Amino acid sequence: KSPTFVRELDWIECTWPSSWKQAGQYPVVQYYCLTSTKGCYTDFHLDFGGTSVWYHVLSGQKMFMLVQPTPTNLEKFEQWLCNKNQGSIFFPDTLNDSAGVVCVTLSKGCTFMIPSGWIHAVYTPEDSIVFGGNFLHGHDIKMQVDIYGMEKRTRVNAAYQFPYFVQAQFFAAGYYMQQHGRGQKVTPREGQELTHLEKALALWWSMCSHTEEEANDATISNNSSNTTTTTDKPTYSVVAAAMHVARTNGFSNVDDFLKKFKTLCECCWQEEESKQQGEANIHNKPSSLTTPAPPKLKLKLSCSSLSSRPPPPRRQEDSSFSIVLPATAMHAVPNLKRKKKSKDDDDEWLPGGGGKSTRRSSSSSLTCTTTTEPESRPGTRRRPCVTKPSKPKKVPGATSSRQRLMAKLNKF
Repeated sequence: KSPTFVRELDWIECTWPSSWKQAGQYPVVQYYCLTSTKGCYTDFHLDFGGTSVWYHVLSGQKMFMLVQPTPTNLEKFEQWLCNKNQGSIFFPDTLNDSAGVVCVTLSKGCTFMIPSGWIHAVYTPEDSIVFGGNFLHGHDIKMQVDIYGMEKRTRVNAAYQFPYFVQAQFFAAGYYMQQHGRGQKVTPREGQELTHLEKALALWWSMCSHTEEEANDATISNNSSNTTTTTDKPTYSVVAAAMHVARTNGFSNVDDFLKKFKTLCECCWQEEESKQQGEANIHNKPSSLTTPAPPKLKLKLSCSSLSSRPPPPRRQEDSSFSIVLPATAMHAVPNLKRKKKSKDDDDEWLPGGGGKSTRRSSSSSLTCTTTTEPESRPGTRRRPCVTKPSKPKKVPGATSSRQRLMAKLNKF
């Protein structure tokens, strides 16, 4: 069997009607066995319909060269396909940048996945047996539709195109509508890709509404014999698939179904956009225009009286922040008074005994008086009393700095 995750994603497994499968009308592309001899080479190509590929080497060895499906590389590949000298041109030589070219070697027991749209060539260095398969899924809808359009433009033979490709797109749309009705959400990647599916379905249905033959939908392919037969009223055409999907989802016509499906796609897209925007806002600094400034706190300082009476309780309705200082934190402050300065007094440094200098305080020295402190409560420490400093004695015969300055000025 194919890998489990492939079966969970494969539209043929998840979306195809059982009645069509029982009739044998479904793409037989899920399993194949490749036997290659040493020296085999497959030139650069895309798997039909932009399908993804799972690849398991049972024995032998395989070498892949893959080219990343950027818009430029896909455009170069389409030009290379239409070149009449394609067989003599090595496709990677046409690329401007070889950074997107990857080489992979697979040995016995290796399982390999080729994503949708990757251009690749394969070389077999020794005899090998490989199991693999192709599948469509909802994570690369745009790439799958783009590759299908390239096949139409380059006129790829119908035998080498994905069988029932357009029908598969309608069945997938019906599947997503049913999932939405059950309350099951799609993945973020699928939500982005569904818009491309809706646009493609609207285009194909507008072509089929005029005539089926213009859309090349009047054929029934027999995948086992690779033969194509044409009937006047095909049973398994695009119109039949679209009508089946519309009626299964409770709509009388395809147009109403497509309108509802478009609404679903827009909702999925908006949800994904809002989610990405929300994640981006988390990493960005909030703007001051959108975020209100926090309220400012009002700070009040209030001192209780020096008495032992406790401060009054704060009112409940007052929501401002305040600090109350207790009476024990307050002390009496001494009153500082400056004595009147005499005309001839000033500070002066005078020589003292023992080679040291003594400083004579001027008459403007501060005197300190104390105020009467209130009777302290038991258990509290009383502030020591401050006494008045003694008045400095005058040195006989000494001159003040003012007198010395006036003496120097009188010389001039």
